[in-house]
Amino acid sequence: MFPLTEELLIGALIHFVPAGTEVGDPAEAVAIDSKPADLTDYDGYSLGSINRVQHAPAKKEETREASRPEGGYFERKREWVIRDEFTFQTLEYNEIVHQLAFGLATAPTPGTTQKPFEKSFRHLDGWMKIKAIKEDGTELCTFELWVRLRLGDVPEWKNESGMPTYQIEYISSGEAELDGVTFPAAV
Repeated sequence: MFPLTEELLIGALIHFVPAGTEVGDPAEAVAIDSKPADLTDYDGYSLGSINRVQHAPAKKEETREASRPEGGYFERKREWVIRDEFTFQTLEYNEIVHQLAFGLATAPTPGTTQKPFEKSFRHLDGWMKIKAIKEDGTELCTFELWVRLRLGDVPEWKNESGMPTYQIEYISSGEAELDGVTFPAAV
């Protein structure tokens, strides 16, 4: 059976490598036209345990009046996707949460003092790998995309576990061979 025609319980692994990060052997700076070579180059860039992921495309709607051949008018509605976005939530905090929440120019450096609220544009661009995993551990699909990562909801500081929410906006790298989604062959 093709994996897309069955009832599924899906989890996800998400890795994000910010632009300018040097990865691989030999080390090469990650850029819009230079992505990590394979999943091992994404090691160490996990955003934590994923609680949920949702693809939520932003849409625009337009309604116009159109003429009827027999006379009169009717409403014609059109809807199209203006950008593709994902929202996801992790079970843990990480350096990126703190960097974006506090507007730091760079990722937090333990043991040092950094200037907070320095960046008013709080996003990071980079390569993201989203791997959807079925409950039996097999892969459903893998996205590898150049994205803009923003922090969504930052949990309150209170006496319970916080789960940060992120927003990802897909920004095409412009290179068809770089951006993609892969579905495994049928089993």
